[in-house]
Amino acid sequence: MSKRPRVGSAATAATIALTCLVTVVEADESLPYSLAALGTLTCSQIDAKLNEGIAAGDAEAAYSSAQLLIRRVCFRYDPKAYVVLLQKAADGGHKRAQWDLGYAIGLGEGAPQSYAKAGELISGASPRTYGEKLGNAAPEQYNYTVGYGHTLIRLATREVNGLPRHWWKHDHVVRVEIRLHTPDGEHSISVKREGPVPEGGESEVREAEKLVLEAAEDSFRKAVKKLPAPDKALLVEENFVQPVNMLLYASTSNRRPTAGEVDIYLPR
Repeated sequence: MSKRPRVGSAATAATIALTCLVTVVEADESLPYSLAALGTLTCSQIDAKLNEGIAAGDAEAAYSSAQLLIRRVCFRYDPKAYVVLLQKAADGGHKRAQWDLGYAIGLGEGAPQSYAKAGELISGASPRTYGEKLGNAAPEQYNYTVGYGHTLIRLATREVNGLPRHWWKHDHVVRVEIRLHTPDGEHSISVKREGPVPEGGESEVREAEKLVLEAAEDSFRKAVKKLPAPDKALLVEENFVQPVNMLLYASTSNRRPTAGEVDIYLPR
């Protein structure tokens, strides 16, 4: 562990299933340090292999290490080490790592909090077209608005939780879409079950959608309180949208819930 911040191994002997993580990031087994390629290894083997890649300057190795760290798979979470690993990956040209680094800085987790720096990183990682007012804004206002908007809605979707335990008869994939308008902070949330309604499952679908909407609204309120209040003088008018799929599994399902930033499950 000489080439990256040392983190304690949580389960060095066990072989761990990375299937859940692989569904979130690129599951390219041709990349030797991707999560897909690490899925059958023990934690000790994963640790050794990723250190090998990081020592060689491989951006994917640094990003995979960060993903395992923040999800507490094999390693105990350390926010500062997480940011260092993301920075290594971003410096190596890993765009997803750059986006995640911007989000971490927007939150102030593992690095000094800054919406402006977060927006600069996010914009560089994922260029997109915004509305006329933001598109024509000064760089300071542009980066600040992008950083705040994306940090808030991503945090809101990440922390959708607190759903009561239910014994569902059917599997449900519920699509949640959170919309944020800056600078006034107005938001809206839409919830709809994906796919055909199971036979006889109409009432269960309505209940699932209702519970998910309540949880999403609660999560948004908590996200607003958790983040530092923005400087409204630096915010420009814009609409931000963040979709999220919530996976609710039937009590008879043998499938494991999907883990990740936008895949959330209902515990039973």
